[in-house]
Amino acid sequence: MKENLLWAFGYNVLAIPVGMGLLYPFLALVVSLELAALLMATSSV
Repeated sequence: MKENLLWAFGYNVLAIPVGMGLLYPFLALVVSLELAALLMATSSV
């Protein structure tokens, strides 16, 4: 359980800035709202 929480926390630390669009000026990387919702839901599984 602790390991799962660690992986979920690490995933969210990396994915939230991408979802916020912080990488867009550097990499032109954006995520659609639908994909972001799917990724957020699967991060907890």
